[in-house]
Amino acid sequence: MLKSVRQDERVYVCDFSLLIFDEVHHCAKEHPYNILMQIVHDYQGPKPQTMGLTASLGVGMATSDESGMASIYELMANIGATSLASVKRHLDILEQYVPKPVDMTRKVDRPPMDKSPFLRTLMTIMGKIQNDVEPKLKTLTQDNSTGCKLSKEEIRFEDPLSTEKYIQKVNTLATTLAKVYNGDFKFEPSIALEYLGQDFEMAQATTSEGARL
Repeated sequence: MLKSVRQDERVYVCDFSLLIFDEVHHCAKEHPYNILMQIVHDYQGPKPQTMGLTASLGVGMATSDESGMASIYELMANIGATSLASVKRHLDILEQYVPKPVDMTRKVDRPPMDKSPFLRTLMTIMGKIQNDVEPKLKTLTQDNSTGCKLSKEEIRFEDPLSTEKYIQKVNTLATTLAKVYNGDFKFEPSIALEYLGQDFEMAQATTSEGARL
């Protein structure tokens, strides 16, 4: 309506004296809140007051206090806010409806492999990937036009649970394939080795001695 070409359907920024945004943390990028506020910012006449409400003021991808505050300042600038406030009075009433969360840390032990459905499934997937990529890797043990030749030992996969040996073999094969001239030849094996590396990391996390939830 603020952009309507029909005068009888149009409203103007000056028609409003107060704008209240609920869930104001969404006021960013291409969200309608932010688009509306851009119109307000660009308006040259009297501007309405703005108020934003949120129970979950985010800080984006911030990893430090400084970048977190920068994200908050950006949000405040988007809605034209000059101050940031939280509830100070009647906190007892507020807590009746919004109780404070209680963080709990518990140590749990990982189940052994024979009792871990996830790990068994992961090992099955890794075995299938290895079987699928093996025929192409075997061609590298013979004379070929790829510019690369390996021994049978070099293409033999280690036990996925042998930790360092396994991931070293995967990384070595990936490095070797990167030197292969034939792009069509190395595409599928390279993707397979990338998946094996990711699956290995998940297996490592699953077989660690303990975890914290």
